[in-house]
Amino acid sequence: MRVTIDMIPYGFNNRITKETLMSITSQEERSVRRQLSELAAQYPLCLSSHWTGVFRPLPEEKNYVEVCRKETLSRGKNTFSRIKAYNTFLEDDVQPSLPVWEDCYE
Repeated sequence: MRVTIDMIPYGFNNRITKETLMSITSQEERSVRRQLSELAAQYPLCLSSHWTGVFRPLPEEKNYVEVCRKETLSRGKNTFSRIKAYNTFLEDDVQPSLPVWEDCYE
């Protein structure tokens, strides 16, 4: 069974944990996380490292949505910074200087 939007309750005080979703769906953590991510791309789910569990926000819970938005933007900036470094390497044909491993043991 997959995680569906109907499994995610409304309201911060009703949030459901990843472990509960794993139990309900009989799926591993990685699969549940992936499905939550897919749902969060379609619906405003509140997933954050600031609290345990996930929930669908109520109209008066915009403060939680803002926390999630800021956290997601921060992650996105970090991801795009890494992509920029990869692109620079690929486009400029950069040849990094690698340490000689024997020097590391002296």
